Amino acid sequence: MQPWQSQGRPDLFGFGITLVAGTSYGLGWAYTKRFLGKADFGGLTLPTAQMLTSAGQMLVALMIWWLTQRTHLSLAAPWSVHANTSGGSALWPALAVLVLGVLGTGIAMSFQYDVVRAAGPTVGASVTYLIPVVSVALGVLVLGERLQWPQFAGAAVVLGAAVLIGRSSRR
Repeated sequence: MQPWQSQGRPDLFGFGITLVAGTSYGLGWAYTKRFLGKADFGGLTLPTAQMLTSAGQMLVALMIWWLTQRTHLSLAAPWSVHANTSGGSALWPALAVLVLGVLGTGIAMSFQYDVVRAAGPTVGASVTYLIPVVSVALGVLVLGERLQWPQFAGAAVVLGAAVLIGRSSRR
């Protein structure tokens, strides 16, 4: 999200989508608190319902994208042998996507609802804002990426907000 370092013009559409996605975290948990706060069915009911609803929405979005872009797309599926130009097995990338979907989204969503049940939606939403901080830290540790002042400033804002949200209110 550093448009001053992009080649050519910044991707304003991608930047806008990222802002909408970040805003959706807060709105989603506020909606959950207001309309589903008293109707928690426990266990995996709400996370499963959310994942199935999201899958349906993604299917609709994917179909719209495919219908508008199909003249520019290859007929080969990403997991097919024909789409694999590296000559290696296409099984590993498909397996990696499956593991990320199950572990990185499915199980994490279950844990997220446990946090919301225990600490409330405000604290639960603040946990999701730590994801970029962890991602940047992993980029530095695993990929050897360099940090600059915007990453430090963003991490300070996120961590400062998490501390403020986590404080007990005195009324």
